[in-house]
Amino acid sequence: MGQSDARMFEPPALPDSEDSSGKWWEAEPSENAWLETTDREQLGIDLSAPQGDERGHEHHGYSLVTLVRKGDVVFHYHKDHRGIVGYSIATGVVWEQNIVWAAQCSARGWHKASHTAGLASRT
Repeated sequence: MGQSDARMFEPPALPDSEDSSGKWWEAEPSENAWLETTDREQLGIDLSAPQGDERGHEHHGYSLVTLVRKGDVVFHYHKDHRGIVGYSIATGVVWEQNIVWAAQCSARGWHKASHTAGLASRT
């Protein structure tokens, strides 16, 4: 491939605000989609993840729940169906609650404080 044919990905510039968390998508309102991977039977009610892993440390994937904004689209990938089975729209409300959680590599669940984002309009 010649140099003139090459296309480089250039991420959007980060916001200049000192209050920014530094997430590249904050400057791009069109970047509003999330993917939930689950085997839950009830989809589209909420999006929950523990506040920490089994050792209590922050987990990079779990902490993303707190960044879901009102109007964001959450696609539901169901493991048993091996595909996206629907989507929901985020309400913008995030709260804490206790959940029983089993990590993908664990057969046993444990009670954890979670961050939960409200969802509506499941399709």
